[in-house]
Amino acid sequence: MRQKKMFGLIVLLALARLLVGGDCDQEESIFTAAAEGNLERVQTFYTNEPLDINKLDHDGQTPLSLAAENGHVEIVQWLIEKGADVNLPDENNKSSLDYAAEKGHLEIAKLLLDHGAPANPPGQCQCRSPLHYAAEAGQVEMIELLFSRGAQVDAQAKPGGLRPIDLAVWNGHVRAAEVLMKHGAKDDAFTLAGLGKIGPLQRLLDQDPSLANIKDEDANTPLHYGAGNGRLEACQLLVQKGANINGQGDYCQRPLDLAIDRGQVNVSLFLLQSGAEIYAGKDCQQDPLYDTARKGQVAVVKLLLEKGANVSPREKGCSTALHGAAESGSLETVKLLVDHGANVNAKDSNGNTPLHAAASKGNPDIVRFLIARGARVSAKNDLKEEPLHEAAREGKDQAVALLLDLGADVKAGDHTEETALHVAAGSGKVGTARLLIARGADVNAPDDSGSTPLHKAAHDGNLEMMKLLLQHGAQVTAKEDGGSTPLFDAVGQGHLDAVKWLVSKGGDIKEVTSDGSSTLHLAALSGSQEMIQYLIENGVEIDRADEDGLTPLAYTTVLGLEETFRFLLQQGADHRGKPGAASTPLHLASGMGWKKTVAMLLAEGVPVDTRVKEKKTPLHLASEEGFIESVELLVAHGADIQAADTTGDTPLLLAAQKGRRTVVKFLIEKGAEVNVRNHDVVTPLLAAAGSGNPACVKLLLENGADIKVRDTNGQTPLHAAALSGSVEIADLLLKAGAKTDVKDSEGFTYLFYLSNQKSPQVADYILNNKLSDGTKNTPLHYAALAGDPEAVKFWIERKMDVNARGRHRRTPLHLAALACEVDVAKVLLENGAKPKARDILLKSPAELAAKSAKEHPMKDTCKSEGEEEGKETCNDAKACAETESFFREQAKKPDQVSGVKNESQEK
Repeated sequence: MRQKKMFGLIVLLALARLLVGGDCDQEESIFTAAAEGNLERVQTFYTNEPLDINKLDHDGQTPLSLAAENGHVEIVQWLIEKGADVNLPDENNKSSLDYAAEKGHLEIAKLLLDHGAPANPPGQCQCRSPLHYAAEAGQVEMIELLFSRGAQVDAQAKPGGLRPIDLAVWNGHVRAAEVLMKHGAKDDAFTLAGLGKIGPLQRLLDQDPSLANIKDEDANTPLHYGAGNGRLEACQLLVQKGANINGQGDYCQRPLDLAIDRGQVNVSLFLLQSGAEIYAGKDCQQDPLYDTARKGQVAVVKLLLEKGANVSPREKGCSTALHGAAESGSLETVKLLVDHGANVNAKDSNGNTPLHAAASKGNPDIVRFLIARGARVSAKNDLKEEPLHEAAREGKDQAVALLLDLGADVKAGDHTEETALHVAAGSGKVGTARLLIARGADVNAPDDSGSTPLHKAAHDGNLEMMKLLLQHGAQVTAKEDGGSTPLFDAVGQGHLDAVKWLVSKGGDIKEVTSDGSSTLHLAALSGSQEMIQYLIENGVEIDRADEDGLTPLAYTTVLGLEETFRFLLQQGADHRGKPGAASTPLHLASGMGWKKTVAMLLAEGVPVDTRVKEKKTPLHLASEEGFIESVELLVAHGADIQAADTTGDTPLLLAAQKGRRTVVKFLIEKGAEVNVRNHDVVTPLLAAAGSGNPACVKLLLENGADIKVRDTNGQTPLHAAALSGSVEIADLLLKAGAKTDVKDSEGFTYLFYLSNQKSPQVADYILNNKLSDGTKNTPLHYAALAGDPEAVKFWIERKMDVNARGRHRRTPLHLAALACEVDVAKVLLENGAKPKARDILLKSPAELAAKSAKEHPMKDTCKSEGEEEGKETCNDAKACAETESFFREQAKKPDQVSGVKNESQEK
């Protein structure tokens, strides 16, 4: 039963996020909340992390533009009050007002205009105006509003660009076009053709016949406008005046494609009869035959076939014209295509055949015809669904009966072993289910998770379906793999009538699943107080914990169901959590940022420093996730800000690691130890630097964080910054006096790690600031030592000297040889490295390779495959042996091979 598994997944994901330390992107959250219209969450995220509310999300939009686009007036008002820039465009030069205009949100548009949003974009902005977007969407009232605020009727994003009226006409918005003309929009060949104004168009073309082929900014001609809007006379006139009938716009569309796509049959026939080619260029994938067949346009299909249209799709795996015809319900079109050789068993990109399409639409005549012409009645798509599944899902009883009559297997399962009866039961098709049962369907057949048709019916609360199934022997106590019965499905969806009926038929509401959750756990998640009360009154234990120690009250806390949470408390639920539980309600509420629930629990006297898994307190979780209001509440109630979990992490350390600047600042102000160390000797500064959080690093430095601290690996904050690739943090630390020559336990300085980031930004920072660690080694030396050919190429592309001398006068090639990195050596030699260069001890790269090979001897056990013990040692030995052999061969070659002279020749 998939629903119960989904509930479990919600809880497990939330626990993973809280207890394992999953990340929570504050910026993304405020964007999501703004788009969904959740004002409280917008306010919470803004308070938790008062980020720049004018930042862009990954799609290039601001919280304000998302709220404006989705019509959330209160959020728009609140964001404006908080300083959101009403004039800020997104990455596509689209403003919040543009979004509101496009969607027709009048109240929001007025708000934005009243707060300074311009009705016309700035002169330097080559972008569409709000009027463009309103016209394109046919928003007549919005158009009138914008004109009342001074919108320019013939505004263009660029010289020669589309005007608002062009967009209105192109999209067939006649009323919008009329309003625009009322306000002074000028006619031209495009608008006249699109609106079918023959007289003015005739006069215009008589004066200048070349206008028949004029192009707009998308390379569309007046014929495109006329064809798309079904203006037959205009199209006839344009063709008569020499319009290019096969003219192709920037997006591959031709007049014929537009006419077919928009169902303009008469225009399509005219264009084909006038010489329009069936297919666009080879780079375009339009299939006119499929498009017309899908619309059931028999006359156009017939003409296309007469002109040689291919019944096979232009692109392999796409739907064929026969798929489209079967879906349209036009038997005449289906017959026409089959008579012209269409493959009745062709599969689309999802593996569906034309018979699948016909079955889903329930046309028995087409189903019968296709099977008669060879269509396989048991054909399976990619999900192993047969046509019978499709017909059952849509409740097409005639098609179901016909398919069964013609050989379909009533017990056939799809990829999850769901039968047609499962599908009918889950879709609420009672008549279809009755038919399938009469034809031998198994009412107790389990799918691959153990769910029966009764589980599906209970999930939907369909009493009629449930009664039908029980009348024919369905087992009310059937369990899916997780141990839940149909009763659990009905409870989880809040179907109280279905629950009561199942109980009357033998369902046990006190039963629990294999993970220990009860019906009350699911009722709590559904939020149905009526269901909760019924279960409690009928003996379901209110504080029963699942295998993770979570009670129904804890479940409501995960999802922030405050009313349900309060109701359970009123019913006597224990708010302290079970001993040994993975989490308590206070932990969950704190880590999820449900401040009202946190406040309720604290008011009920829940111990503020209660510990659970890994000895984390609620303050640990709230701090890590950055929920400042929860942090403030917990501290105000006496939470220990120095509490350490099993790894020694304090709330401050976790907040610093996640970049929760506001929380870090608050905890420091409340006395948190800024140089506290966990069991790996990691401090908040090390954690923040390693996680790439410059704001937290800066704040910690300002408050006395120790810049010299070293963790158990001997790494300093500067090492951590280099590993994270943050030049901003590295710069902060260097300016604060961080030592550059400190080596970690592997013997590497910060420059080694920074040099192997392969980031242009990092490279520029290193080169522009001439960074050094006192060894004279260059970034290319460190790339070679790390054994990364790509990093080596990266630095060579930046003109780094391949023969530069570093520590001990060694070149990058020396270090590649010493590290047994033969691939790196090859790259260096290909780019001019000197194979006979000698270091301060007069050693060549070949001699260093021999030295490394001697230090990593090949053992007999290394010569056979499959030895797990000492595998790393064997790999090192093999690499060094290979490198020594490579350099031995290099030594035999003349110096010209590398393209340079050796040192003795230079001298």
